[in-house]
Amino acid sequence: MADIFVSYSKKDKKRVGRLVERLEGEGWTVFWDTHLLSGDAWARRILVEIESARCVLVVWSRMAVASEWVGKEADIAQTRGIMIPATLDGTLPPPGFRGVQAENIYWWGGTRDNAALKRLLISVSRKLNPNDPLSKIPPPDDEPWIRLRHLIAAVAIGACALAGYHYGYDPYYAFMRGCTLAGVRDWGYQLQKVEPKEISLLNPHDMLVIDYSKDGTQAGALTKEEIRDLKTKPDGSRRVLLAYLSVGEAEEWRFYWNKDWVDKQGLTGLAPSWIAQQNVGWDSYNVKYWDPGWKEIVFSGPNSFLKLIKDQGFDGVYLAGVNSYIEQQEYAGMELAATEMIKLVAQLSKTVRTRDPSFLIVAQNAHRLLVDEVYLSAIDGVALQDLIFSMEPSIKWIDEKTEIEPEQLNPFNDIREKIGYLRYALKAGKSVFVVEYEESPRAEYAKRGLEGNGFKTTLATRLLTRSSGYQRLREMSVAPITKPTAPPAASPLPGQPTTAPSPSPP
Repeated sequence: MADIFVSYSKKDKKRVGRLVERLEGEGWTVFWDTHLLSGDAWARRILVEIESARCVLVVWSRMAVASEWVGKEADIAQTRGIMIPATLDGTLPPPGFRGVQAENIYWWGGTRDNAALKRLLISVSRKLNPNDPLSKIPPPDDEPWIRLRHLIAAVAIGACALAGYHYGYDPYYAFMRGCTLAGVRDWGYQLQKVEPKEISLLNPHDMLVIDYSKDGTQAGALTKEEIRDLKTKPDGSRRVLLAYLSVGEAEEWRFYWNKDWVDKQGLTGLAPSWIAQQNVGWDSYNVKYWDPGWKEIVFSGPNSFLKLIKDQGFDGVYLAGVNSYIEQQEYAGMELAATEMIKLVAQLSKTVRTRDPSFLIVAQNAHRLLVDEVYLSAIDGVALQDLIFSMEPSIKWIDEKTEIEPEQLNPFNDIREKIGYLRYALKAGKSVFVVEYEESPRAEYAKRGLEGNGFKTTLATRLLTRSSGYQRLREMSVAPITKPTAPPAASPLPGQPTTAPSPSPP
């Protein structure tokens, strides 16, 4: 049994290692996962150690906040009442772990004389042995030179914030936006049948993607009060709320649409020049997204869709239709389709962040654009749908032992290629979200695998009609109950006489 169990992200191993050396220098025994031996059942060993430790030091950082294991370990420590939090880079603990002050050891460079480190050691000592002399030392204030660093940092942060406000360049807020999404552990995606009160009471997701309107129309737009409900989780903590915004398609039910643009034969002469062609089977149209008229509707105009969403109180937008550049390459013959889409996303990002540098942008699909630095810097996260399963699967995997034909999957090479792009975004500090429109044991297995890659994964219905599960319960409750009926009579064999069935009793 160790005195201290250290929970941390392996990406912070070097700095945490120096902290462990300092703790051991006080005579305490410390367990961290470098003590695991080859052949250890590591999950079981970690659970045993954390359950027997006298205190748990949770070292938060941007990477630790995004770690599922650090969250689980912190939850156990908090339940036992033995958690001592610290932060390596100033990152706040995720919601649910902020009830205890986290000591900020950002300025500690490994020296013995550091006020923040001393305060942390005193906290550990008081948890382990209240009668120890170290426990009785008053916590020291920051040294004068540390205060000078704080002042310099505050001036630098203020300058960055000012630059972000005026020029859309915001390294400080980019870091803070990244921390916000890194704190999201699970998320939901629901565009239809949104009931704010139900979601607030029953939906535990840290992030939710919804439409700005209950039915897609301006008349059904969510009120600011409903937005506040949707931002609140059942435990009263805050959730991130993103609004769905299509930048590659125009939709007939939106406020900007004019019914005179189409008739039974298709587009009329009154249709604007930025409309391209209709999506077969959908009430939406591909657009020439590089056209100034379309950009005015989406983000640049005084009454743009983006302004409407921001004024409602959303935390950010979930950009759909970004991958429409592929269709423009194939059908419109536009060689610069990808370049123009990158330009649109960058312009949208700059427009909204000169007004609100904390506004979040998550772009769905278009994974091949992630290698472009302009595009990558314009977004805070990337989402991808149909990574493992798709509406039109292309291969079959047969279980030879049971001769059962499971669900069809996307080709493995396609999956591998997309995961490569997503890992690139992850290394660049962007959060990655995946949605699979499949709900089955196989989908749950795929979800665990994707989360093992660091991708935050959700399973949904393709109609996106529920995220909390209550809608499913309601649909089951109103389903008609049918009485069992007698099986139909077997068809007579050739040459046999047919007889009328006996009448059923009343």
